[in-house]
Amino acid sequence: MRFLLLWSVNFVQPNSPIVTFLLTLHGLLAWLLLVLLPAMGLLHVVKNPKAHQLRVLVLISAHLQLVLGLVLYFTGPLGFRLFAQEGVMKEAGLRFYAVEHIATMVIAIVLITLANRGMKRAAPGLAPSGAWLYLGAWVLILSRIPWERFPFVG
Repeated sequence: MRFLLLWSVNFVQPNSPIVTFLLTLHGLLAWLLLVLLPAMGLLHVVKNPKAHQLRVLVLISAHLQLVLGLVLYFTGPLGFRLFAQEGVMKEAGLRFYAVEHIATMVIAIVLITLANRGMKRAAPGLAPSGAWLYLGAWVLILSRIPWERFPFVG
């Protein structure tokens, strides 16, 4: 754990072009998920034949989002690097990036994965539980997006 902290602090500069690129890509994938998750919930209920292709796109996007988020968490300016500061858990803004954002997003991606699994196994017309999982993931993602840093907002 200490190695990761030292590597992230010393190797990657906070405003480097790669971090900026990864943050932008992370934000664009978040927009994609914000649009597709409600659609998945609706398609899940009506069992549209195109739902399989969309389900795969959502699952790949969500897991790519997780990988990008983990890379940014351990190498970017906000995230694991914040634990080097004193009182990170006492200040709400720092705690949001150090703990709340990543924990909530991991839970949301687990819900997306469970919804995908449930949708694959569900009989036609008997799939509303997966729709609720997609909706839950969507609400969790909406609740923990840092809107002040989100691309194309404000």
